[in-house]
Amino acid sequence: MLSRAQALKLVDVHLAGSAVADHSIFVGDLMALLADLVRQDALLWQVTGYCHDLDILVTADTPSFHGPTAAQWLQGRLPPDALTAIAAHDHRSGIVAETALADGLKLADALAVFDLGVSRGVALQLRSSSAKVLVDRYLPPKPWLGTMIDGLSQSLGLSRLNLADCLDRLPRQR
Repeated sequence: MLSRAQALKLVDVHLAGSAVADHSIFVGDLMALLADLVRQDALLWQVTGYCHDLDILVTADTPSFHGPTAAQWLQGRLPPDALTAIAAHDHRSGIVAETALADGLKLADALAVFDLGVSRGVALQLRSSSAKVLVDRYLPPKPWLGTMIDGLSQSLGLSRLNLADCLDRLPRQR
């Protein structure tokens, strides 16, 4: 399996300091925190998060290949459940995965989009409001995001307080 350093090197090679690189690192670090909460392998979750968007720059014109391409690049370097989670994290791929790792990746990715789209203060309102309510109020161009966050956190047995606390432990994305 890839080490944390190897995964970060791949982020640097494929995403070259872009905003997507910052997003991928944020998702990986958030995944490690979520993994601890659900008693999963934090390193595996973190590395999976770091690598989930490695292909986004080369698949920009073919979104159905986003995820599966990165998974193909990573064959033999990550376990099959991580490859499936990466392949399935974007619904446009048509691949479905509902393991804890896959749900954790989709949740972390959605939380990262939410956190970037609103102020950190609004994101931390997850302590007292559902993601759907917050997205509807502060991020209306992405109405699907709140339902996704609420549903995935519920499937993993995580509370809104858990999500807010994880976000509060990470620096804002650049």
